[in-house]
Amino acid sequence: NMYLINILFSAFYSEFSNYYLCNSLHLTKYDSNKIMSSLHAIIMAVSSYNYLTNKITINFYMEFLLLSAGYCIYDINNVIRINLKNKKELIFDNKLLILCILCTIYENNENIFHLLGVNIFSEISTTFLIVSIYLY
Repeated sequence: NMYLINILFSAFYSEFSNYYLCNSLHLTKYDSNKIMSSLHAIIMAVSSYNYLTNKITINFYMEFLLLSAGYCIYDINNVIRINLKNKKELIFDNKLLILCILCTIYENNENIFHLLGVNIFSEISTTFLIVSIYLY
């Protein structure tokens, strides 16, 4: 199915990007993970905003949701490799997001897409949280 291919492509692309950040820019896995997380949050917040303001179609927004599900698979793998303290909570958060995305796509209900869009728009706060961690 095409959805599965998009999700897996996104997971592999995220892994490749992380590899590039670590090796080419000589960042630690922890730092590259924070950059990847911030990029994911920004992309998802912007795509959600554009969907909620009718600047992109539901089908185009669905592609962003599939990319996000792929990122979650990458992030689960990365969290396990880095062995973070709050590993269980982060894995649960990613699994929950994947489940919500897949159920939303399966239901194909505009009201549910809207609700998910509002929730994912709040991902923008992740970027500010990561910046504040670095500044602290």
